[in-house]
Amino acid sequence: MVRKPLTLDMLWFHAVSRLKAEVQQTYLSYLWWVLEPAFLIIAFYFVFEVLLQRGGPGFIYNLLVGVVVWTWFANAVSAASGSIFMASGLINQVNIDKALFPLSVVLTHTIKQAIVFGLLLVFLAFATGLQSSWSFLPALLITELLLILSVASLAAALLPFLPDLQYVISLLIRFFMFCSGVFFTVDMIDKRYQEYFLLNPMANLIDQYRAILLRGESPSWFSLFIICVCSLLIFWLAMTLIHRFAALYPRLAIR
Repeated sequence: MVRKPLTLDMLWFHAVSRLKAEVQQTYLSYLWWVLEPAFLIIAFYFVFEVLLQRGGPGFIYNLLVGVVVWTWFANAVSAASGSIFMASGLINQVNIDKALFPLSVVLTHTIKQAIVFGLLLVFLAFATGLQSSWSFLPALLITELLLILSVASLAAALLPFLPDLQYVISLLIRFFMFCSGVFFTVDMIDKRYQEYFLLNPMANLIDQYRAILLRGESPSWFSLFIICVCSLLIFWLAMTLIHRFAALYPRLAIR
């Protein structure tokens, strides 16, 4: 059976189809894209600002940025990691490029998150005012997208061989949510550990998003370069594994 090559049209069609199917399954449809990060923001704000009184000045703005940035990464990686494994029915019927599945899931969540990012920018524009540093935002968005693609694709390539990996990924996502500065800023950490904390690429990106959106600063181009290079290498490895194991995935699906 001749494998159908992956094209941009196929990728876009698959992503849009997923969006339509997701919307049709719920009563609130598109509202859930905004409600999920909103619930997280309310929960963290209530705990840290109201109950613990640890928020401090500008806490709500830092929290907004942290939650929106993290939600994109967490949801996309979580959903895409099992995309090949969950598509067992289709890959046994059609010889299609298996990279379609993680890539289309990431694209689906990117489209959803673009709306949330747009609402965040509108809110910050009225609350804190527009700043020239916002022009650097595309660089951070591209960097985070590359990071998401690399992690999600590598997980998707390996999970059919190790189904228990889906539980490990879920636990790691929860763990790194608390280790990435979603609801606290870097300056709240002991200076001795800040450098090590920022080795976490998501912690680094969240801090840089806050720098350009809230503090009017330029991003660390060197850090973005390192994250991009590492992400591209991991993405290359993931695509290599997916294509090398393409013939094995249908057999694993029926075991």
